[in-house]
Amino acid sequence: MQQGDLIRLDTHQPWPCGLMLGLGPRGSVHLTQWQGNQIVTAALPTDLGAVRESTVISYSWDAPTRIGTLSLWLPDRRQLFQADVIGPLPLSYRMAAALMTLPDGCPLAPGVSFLALSDRVEPAGPTATIDGAAPVATPRGVVPMGRLQPGEVVLTGDGDIAQVRWAGWQDLPARGPFAPLVLRAPYYGARENVTIAPCQRLVLRGSGVEYLFARDRVGAAARHLRHDRAIVPAPPVLVKRWHQVLLDRPASLMLAGVEMEGLDAAPLLANPGTWGSSLLAGMPNEWRPRGRFQDTTLRILNNTEAVTLAMSGVA
Repeated sequence: MQQGDLIRLDTHQPWPCGLMLGLGPRGSVHLTQWQGNQIVTAALPTDLGAVRESTVISYSWDAPTRIGTLSLWLPDRRQLFQADVIGPLPLSYRMAAALMTLPDGCPLAPGVSFLALSDRVEPAGPTATIDGAAPVATPRGVVPMGRLQPGEVVLTGDGDIAQVRWAGWQDLPARGPFAPLVLRAPYYGARENVTIAPCQRLVLRGSGVEYLFARDRVGAAARHLRHDRAIVPAPPVLVKRWHQVLLDRPASLMLAGVEMEGLDAAPLLANPGTWGSSLLAGMPNEWRPRGRFQDTTLRILNNTEAVTLAMSGVA
């Protein structure tokens, strides 16, 4: 992503006001907001480089408490950067409408593929990624993803068990890069079709994986494995409710016979200050996993590697 303005809105309705979000040197993100003579600025240092990668930048504000947050989430790297915004200025209804409906008034820079606005503060960082109806293997049988509760035990990809520490859901836009995908049976060993988010990671094993990558297992995002047969677009919807669980240790869930990652808390544990603005904000402190909470033995494939694997017939 190149330096410069990512989005910029400058309007006089209902009064002179505007919002600019830009990318500066060495990956720093800059926010400038103005209303009349009031100006608010914020800067977020990151290590976002010149390499093209998926990036989610969010700005949330709570005007009555005079607190705002500027966040940058790198889903492929599982890194979250955040900075406080002091005294954020609330967007008026007209300004919000102009931001979302007037492309000429709010141009998007090349590389910016999606812009969304919510009427509440949305969590930053890891997101929910699995359909609530997806069948999860547990010692007491198959349980729909959306019905799992903290304290329950699930079967894991390594043949053991793990305890659910947190279970929750999240409504997200379902267009553009957020459009849901369907993993079709019998590909990748699926016993039935499963709807997942594009960033949901599958854990893949087998002789083909060992031959290509010299590992007994690898992880790959569903969007990188997508092709005409195994992983296809789901029927279009505007908003999709996703579910996810956090386990007590780094382990994969078994969904319809396919290994898939649960919620990765590693980026939040690495930076505890981000926990309160994440999807896990309401989780009791005593239920939080301890330690690094990262599976260092699982190699994560990039786009090219995942496409090679998908087209090799491993599925």
